[in-house]
Amino acid sequence: MSPKIAVVMPGDGTVSVVDAVILAEKKDAVAGKVVRNNAQRLVVKWPLENIKAGNGRSFANFDYRLSIAKKSGHAELTAVPRAFAKGLRSAGTCKTRRK
Repeated sequence: MSPKIAVVMPGDGTVSVVDAVILAEKKDAVAGKVVRNNAQRLVVKWPLENIKAGNGRSFANFDYRLSIAKKSGHAELTAVPRAFAKGLRSAGTCKTRRK
């Protein structure tokens, strides 16, 4: 899981996500889906398919979910490989950037 993730919402209803893993594997941002966007929280999901470790080992497909508390900026990220019941979890702080 990357320590920095960018969620890009250009205002036309689309969402794209980019981080170091996505750039290394896909070379460009991937499409995400907004699950919730209300006054309290933004929740975005996105899949990553055919992911490989540096040694070439395949990790197949991951489903990511990022939840951001809008007031505090607290962010929680989960990445679950589809072949497993449990995945990885991480937490941090999100900062909003505007052009």
